[in-house]
Amino acid sequence: MRWHRDHEGTTLYSVLNGSRAWRFAAEDALGSKLEGAAWARPRWANPGLIDSAVALRHGQHADLPAPQVDELLEYVEGVLSNALEERR
Repeated sequence: MRWHRDHEGTTLYSVLNGSRAWRFAAEDALGSKLEGAAWARPRWANPGLIDSAVALRHGQHADLPAPQVDELLEYVEGVLSNALEERR
């Protein structure tokens, strides 16, 4: 997640990979980007962000506000960190 924040920034891939990583950390289930988005959507306070990333993935126009993307990535980074600590 840190790499996405530092190098990828505000892109659909940041949101979709963040969603997929969150699902993996929470359920130990690895899936596609779109499966991760479907899982994360009802769990995220702003599901419109995930909807926008999915729309962009399908070639539609949508906006991804940088602060919202950063908030999601920061949250997922924390979830991943906690999951790693629990597994140690």
